[in-house]
Amino acid sequence: MKINFPIICSLGMVITLSCETSQKFDSQKWRLEGDQIAQYETRKSMANDIVKSDILLNKTDVEIEKLLGDSVHSNSKSAGKFPSYRRYWVYETMEGNLGFIVVQYSESRRAKSVQYSQE
Repeated sequence: MKINFPIICSLGMVITLSCETSQKFDSQKWRLEGDQIAQYETRKSMANDIVKSDILLNKTDVEIEKLLGDSVHSNSKSAGKFPSYRRYWVYETMEGNLGFIVVQYSESRRAKSVQYSQE
């Protein structure tokens, strides 16, 4: 049986690139402002860990901004004494897609849910 090396290498690259990489969240790396390409891929790979590890749950918006930096957008709607609101952190991938970390806050002003999505 003859093995075609270029085809096997190409197949290996496709499998590697299609696997979702996940990197443990590191605030310093997330907030890195140096090499943009490194920042794109670092944030993309950490987003999954941010959600799965529940690292942001029950934190205040100030505590979360210390970890992720300033949010890019927030929205609120009046609901009783305290307006419920969401804040958004955006990251961009090398492919030009946008990813969002969305934090929903409770009436006690602490993060009650954290999600991420990609366009």
